[in-house]
Amino acid sequence: MIIFFLSMPSEVPIYSQEVPHPVVNTGVYEFLDELASLQITEVNSAVKPYSRLFIAARLKEADEQRDLLNPRQQKELDFYLMDFGKEIGRWGEGEICLVLK
Repeated sequence: MIIFFLSMPSEVPIYSQEVPHPVVNTGVYEFLDELASLQITEVNSAVKPYSRLFIAARLKEADEQRDLLNPRQQKELDFYLMDFGKEIGRWGEGEICLVLK
């Protein structure tokens, strides 16, 4: 019986749960809504909280269309990418995260 349980992790893929970001941090949610209203990214505002991975992906989309943002929005995007960039492998401006498997 013990041998059965020891052999299972190598045969069955295990996935971690996505961590939701608290809705009380209204700044990032307001920024995502602003980006959605500019049609830079798409979000469903009725479904909250968003996971950190979802937020990071939307911020990455906005970063790819940075030229459509005004200077304030670009600064705000950089600010949020410093935090949520961890989820997409970006650790701040000019730094790259190496993920070891």
